[in-house]
Amino acid sequence: STFLPEGKSVTIEEAIEIAKINCDFIDFDNDEKQYRAVHDVNATAPDHIYVIVIQECLDNEYSVCAVRWVDKNTGEIVFPYYLNE
Repeated sequence: STFLPEGKSVTIEEAIEIAKINCDFIDFDNDEKQYRAVHDVNATAPDHIYVIVIQECLDNEYSVCAVRWVDKNTGEIVFPYYLNE
């Protein structure tokens, strides 16, 4: 994977936190809805990208509601997209 000299390497856990913080339409502290963020293996993602999937719990089942591609080196979200939007 590439390492940007001016950047920083982030862990999967940090990438998930970054993804949570940047989910502007999701309130993780909202008691009415439950969300979780998980690391996803995506063959189309470059080596320096963590793919973080945001899932919403409905009727005790989790469904994907958003995906964030997080750059491991900078922590920036480089390719956010939504499902069912």
